[in-house]
Amino acid sequence: MEAVDISSLVAKVPRRDSIGSAQYEELKAASAAGDVGRVRRLFDSTKPDSREGNYLLLLAQRNGHIRVTRHLVSHGIPIEANRVRDAIAASDYRSLSLFLDNGYDINQPKAWCTPSVLIHAFDNEDLCRWLLDRGADPNARCILDVSPLSIAVREAPLAIIKLLLQRGGSIECGQLLHYAVARDEPDYLEVLDFLLNKGLSAHINRVMFTNDRISYEWQKAFGIGTPLHHAADDGKLDLVDALISWGADPSVKDERGKLAIDRSRWNERMEVVERLRGLRLLKNSAHL
Repeated sequence: MEAVDISSLVAKVPRRDSIGSAQYEELKAASAAGDVGRVRRLFDSTKPDSREGNYLLLLAQRNGHIRVTRHLVSHGIPIEANRVRDAIAASDYRSLSLFLDNGYDINQPKAWCTPSVLIHAFDNEDLCRWLLDRGADPNARCILDVSPLSIAVREAPLAIIKLLLQRGGSIECGQLLHYAVARDEPDYLEVLDFLLNKGLSAHINRVMFTNDRISYEWQKAFGIGTPLHHAADDGKLDLVDALISWGADPSVKDERGKLAIDRSRWNERMEVVERLRGLRLLKNSAHL
């Protein structure tokens, strides 16, 4: 079998086949070492493209060399979301300030289904506040109706959820009840109850994304359903009971025509099946 060179694919390290490859290797070493003088000398002759430049930025940033980072940014190297994510992970306020001062849009989505880099600050309340003070929007969505607040409801501490709501987060955006049902932290019932008391009980029987046409058209083929459907999928009986106590209707069908009991049966969540069957029998007997 013929050998295949995959060096350019590993860790996204740029690979040069040109005469300038030796200079680029030297430029990488200078960036990693924080030798801003050598970086300045080599940068113009090497003329790194955006991918190569981003890797230089990664090397400088991860090694704490703010002067090199500043030089690269000031010479047109684009600031990608992953560099901002790394700065958030490292609580690197200097790099974050540099990136924001040089035009990085803190609210731009990371991908069509992933909202902004604010989602990476949820384990650091001080940094989260700092980003909010600089314009981060809890409601800034991607193409789908998914916002930083959506992600917080699914996985952030309750204190962060409350902070985002205090700083403009809206319960009308981001399919929050569905993301609360998807929460896998020990306090999922507490978070659900908190949100329902905030007014989300009005959405308890809403099929996911039906209030957002673009998101709905993109996702309906996957059988999106109500919060009760998703709780039944996961087999969380306490969550099913909580939703029903707030008015969840087991007779609502998902976008494939399935009831919550159908989905719990398919997923072999037998406790949920029995609970929903009992509710059906109780309802039928009430009509006799």
